[in-house]
Amino acid sequence: MTPFVDRYLDMVRDQRLPHLIPLTLVKRQLLLRALANAPKPTSIAVSLTIDVETDDGHAYNGYNAPSVAPFLEHIGQLADQVNGGFTLFVQGDLAVPYAEPLRQLAPNHEIGLHGWHHELWGKPIWYSKITEQIPLDEKARRLQLAFDAFATAGLARPTSFRAPWLRIDDNVLHLLDQQGFVLDSSVFVARGAKPVIQQFGHLTRIPVSASPVPRLVRRSGIPVFTPYIALNMPTFLTASDENLLTLVGEIVTYQASVGCPPHLVILSHPWEYEPVAPRFAYQFDVYQRLAERFDWLATHYKTMLLPLSKLVV
Repeated sequence: MTPFVDRYLDMVRDQRLPHLIPLTLVKRQLLLRALANAPKPTSIAVSLTIDVETDDGHAYNGYNAPSVAPFLEHIGQLADQVNGGFTLFVQGDLAVPYAEPLRQLAPNHEIGLHGWHHELWGKPIWYSKITEQIPLDEKARRLQLAFDAFATAGLARPTSFRAPWLRIDDNVLHLLDQQGFVLDSSVFVARGAKPVIQQFGHLTRIPVSASPVPRLVRRSGIPVFTPYIALNMPTFLTASDENLLTLVGEIVTYQASVGCPPHLVILSHPWEYEPVAPRFAYQFDVYQRLAERFDWLATHYKTMLLPLSKLVV
């Protein structure tokens, strides 16, 4: 298919758009009814994941990554403060430049792979400017480049993968399986993917957490958009306690209702932690705010802060 057809079909399948709202509203009511009657978990695992990439990876801006060094210096201190292990998905071509701090983090944290240079590993999103697709054999070559870079950096060969923009296709999943990966976290949750652990061959797939319940955006009282709220940094850091507790409850209650271990996967990036990226700067210390949020979450659930791969041990 041509890129135009790929993008058109991607738009047609987007559950959030107006043409699918009638069906989405029916699903929403059924899901809310089921969750209201489902038992609520009391214990959950929490995994903070960080895509270590060039700053604002969405801009695909060369090798500009000023936030990575200070982030790698400070994230270990946060881990010590909250007594947790995190998962870092590292852009392959950043492994050697940041080898020393990554090696220091590796004993207590999971170091996975985030592509080679923030390229597209699946079909493009219909509204994205990033459309360049590379053939499967070139993706295999870039995986090998990443393996070599990890080895040069003194890091273990990665077995966990998250694709840039969470875009991946079955051919790449088969490739990851063949190359010895055991975990993938590339599920595109913004479109209503269920927040549950699944299998693809030998790969365990763990998505970033998002509510299975779509919200309603209205214009003049008419529903026009049905977004799914993901557990990214803006949500986790700035949502009100009430809204965040509702979101977490929807996620973990749904997981428990379908037999999936209750867990949360939080998506973040170094440029969201460090003030060197003013576009994404918060009006508070992000590390301290994260620690406070983890403490707050522990007042509502018994929590364990674990690397992503530990969720399936």
